[in-house]
Amino acid sequence: LFDAASMRLVREIDVGRFPRPADMIVDARFDATGRVVIATVASNFPDVSFRTQVRRYDVGTGRPLARAVRVPGIPAPPVRRDRVLFSGRDAVALVDASTLRVIRRVPVRTWSAGLSPDGRSVGLGGDDGSVRILDLETGKLRTLVGRHEDRVQGLVFSSDGRTLATRSDDGKVLIWDLRAGNVRETLTGHTGAIPTIVASRDGRTLYTGGLDRRIIVWDLAGDRRLGRSFQVHPFRQAGFADYPPPLAVSPSGAIVAAGTPDGDVSLYDARTLRRVRNLPGDDEAAVWAVEFSPDGAAVAVADEDGRVALRDVTSGRPLRPPLPGLGHPSQALGLSPDGDRLAVADLDGNLRLLDLKTGGLRRARLDGSPLHLSFSPDGSMLAAAGKTVGAAEPDELC
Repeated sequence: LFDAASMRLVREIDVGRFPRPADMIVDARFDATGRVVIATVASNFPDVSFRTQVRRYDVGTGRPLARAVRVPGIPAPPVRRDRVLFSGRDAVALVDASTLRVIRRVPVRTWSAGLSPDGRSVGLGGDDGSVRILDLETGKLRTLVGRHEDRVQGLVFSSDGRTLATRSDDGKVLIWDLRAGNVRETLTGHTGAIPTIVASRDGRTLYTGGLDRRIIVWDLAGDRRLGRSFQVHPFRQAGFADYPPPLAVSPSGAIVAAGTPDGDVSLYDARTLRRVRNLPGDDEAAVWAVEFSPDGAAVAVADEDGRVALRDVTSGRPLRPPLPGLGHPSQALGLSPDGDRLAVADLDGNLRLLDLKTGGLRRARLDGSPLHLSFSPDGSMLAAAGKTVGAAEPDELC
């Protein structure tokens, strides 16, 4: 035991007074009072559960308190001062830190384990890369969707108990959404096994240490990253996931517009990624493209039938009658710099230029399937990108 301020050695505790010789001290931690140290020793190797024992020691005298207790396996990383979770190959046990009494013992096969902050559930990592959640009150097991490519070596819960982080010999860290029951994110950066994983108390930061001699700090909250992921819509229709998601950023950079498979457009705050409002569509045709007007006051929306609508960003109301579709999905939209012309191209190569003031419409044919349209700064040229397509001069459109 060391004085934390001066790093002066205060006391050494001899843990040799066990029924079996102590070959390895695998864990030592304080209880909730700070006056007792709980030491776990193994007579051979910590994976052999029947040879692992735990004992309490008085910090002031170094003397053992009561007898040693046999436990299944090794202790999980400390989460609570009043409870200690032990996990072996065939069982997990929750132990009262003040008495070493086994509160709950559940026979279950696991490779690694971690206790939730509320002490009601246990995360179990398998040697096959799977992850399960054990309810200590009912004994029920829930298998999460997804897995590591190698055995799970460690688990840690977030402070609110809603997220679980797991480490593996595959060099990856998986972040699990426990409400949804699946992998929310995969963190890659290590080139080998990850022996250490620790979460901050506020649950916003994760620290990992790998055998590649690297320590990586991860942003779990997601608001300190250059790139941040967020869910646009909770479902997809058949075929909709085969193309890039329809997204557009307002000219001010403050709003992100996202099309949905049911014909709506959702607007998100670009800083917080929280949804601001939803612009309902006229029908349920999947949105294939969205584009803001130069002043950011309107958004153009193209659907799977090639139909194009212009909606007010604030109210969602239509600003003009929709441009009928030609029966093919339109994934390419473009608005001229002055906001007076709207260009749209469908996957059949039909290019149309709509004058928003007069309603005049001109057409052209393109070879291939255009995926993107863009006006030049002065509005005199229109570039079409895709498969075997090129640029067109708007004044030459039929």
